[in-house]
Amino acid sequence: MAETPVRDEMGYEAMAQNALRGVVRAALERAAMPEGLPGEHHFYITFRPGRRACPSRPTCPKSTRTRSPW
Repeated sequence: MAETPVRDEMGYEAMAQNALRGVVRAALERAAMPEGLPGEHHFYITFRPGRRACPSRPTCPKSTRTRSPW
């Protein structure tokens, strides 16, 4: 017998996403400080200009959308 999926009445998925955004925000704020990142730390930043949920989609240059059609 299949189990009924558990409903996320607390919104844990949204809470986790917000928490992760906070981690990214704090890391970028630290990197923007005059002393920059400590040691050999670095970031790999990627984006998906064709993703419908991306709020900057209309402002993404066509050349970027052509090179990165995701």
